[in-house]
Order: sequence, then C-alpha cells, then structure tokens
Amino acid sequence: EQRRALVELLGSDFDFSALTEVDEAIRLDIVDNLPNEQIAQAVQELDSDDAVYILEDLDQEDQDEILSQLPFTERIRLRRSLDYPEESAGRRMQTEFVAVPPFWTIGQTIDYMREDNNLPDRFSQIFVIDPSFKLVGAIDLDQILRTKR
Repeated sequence: EQRRALVELLGSDFDFSALTEVDEAIRLDIVDNLPNEQIAQAVQELDSDDAVYILEDLDQEDQDEILSQLPFTERIRLRRSLDYPEESAGRRMQTEFVAVPPFWTIGQTIDYMREDNNLPDRFSQIFVIDPSFKLVGAIDLDQILRTKR
C-alpha cells in the first residue's frame, strides 16, 4: 500500500530502473499494482536489459498489453529478448549500442557521447559502422579516452 502510494506520489519522477535493484517480492508488489499504461511508459525509458528484467515477471497477457503500447522497433527488440530462455545471456543482453561512422575523429566521437541524450546508460564499446550499417570494428572506451582528440 505504502509502496504504491510512493510511486503514485512521485508520478513521472519515479525512476523505474530502481526496480531492478530491489528484492523480487518488492518489485512484483509495486509492478502488480501499477496500470499497464504506466509500466509501458516506464519501459520506454529503460535500457532494454532493465526493461526485460521488469517485463519477465509479468504474465503473458500483461506483457502483450504493455508491449503493444510501445513503438514497433522497441516492441520487436524486447520481444526478441523475452523469447530467449530465462537467465540466458540472450535475455540479459542489452540490445542498445553506440555506433559512429568510420570517418569521425576521436573528438567528434567524444562530443557525440557527451551531447546525445539517447545513448544507453551503460556501455563499454563503440561500434564503427559503414554507411550500409556493416560493422567495421569496435573501440573500447578506455582506448578512446586515452587517445588525443
């Protein structure tokens, strides 16, 4: 009762990623008492691995209803992750990534990471892709940070 009141009080300021850090019973208690519309809005703001972590505890009917409210590409990405067996790497894997074109300098790449608000919260590599979206290579963040602009 108090948990639900707290979530309602915070409204859109509630950080749903916090649910990935609490005990399963608490997470289920909170999520079970929220409308699917609110969960759908929250899931859109989370990294894919966190969204899957919250969605996998729901029954299939609720999952389907929530996923139906998401943009097509996000719905497909989350559905693919949920199709993997529980506790498998495929299900736990984050599907968002950071990619840059091969002609960018280190400085442009760093500026991009600082300015773009839509990047994943956590990442350790940047993928270099050509104009046809083929992988050219990957660069570790520590390598980028140690290279002059």
